[in-house]
Amino acid sequence: MTVNALDNQVGGGHYKDQGLQPFEITFANFGYEGVRASAYTKVNKYLVRNKGDHKENVEKAIHVLQIQLEFLAQSDPEVYAQTDLFTPERAFGWTNDYGTNKNWSNDGGNPC
Repeated sequence: MTVNALDNQVGGGHYKDQGLQPFEITFANFGYEGVRASAYTKVNKYLVRNKGDHKENVEKAIHVLQIQLEFLAQSDPEVYAQTDLFTPERAFGWTNDYGTNKNWSNDGGNPC
């Protein structure tokens, strides 16, 4: 059985335990672009808020992005299959000067 991001939840079960989750309803009503807009809002909320455990909020933001990727795969498998579209080199012109690890940079420093 394949586990998807909607089968898990960071910080509780109030979405997971519902019959339909808000992202599923958004996708049904507005398609992938609706999910994309909702994910953008949620990720920003989790990353900037000063509530609760910061590490958990970052994990929630990552989880939202995992959900978004699953809806992208569902709505446009061809685009999703082109994983090189989402690499730091193509997105930001960064280079990896550190061998095989993922410390990407465009100026030798932290890209964040």
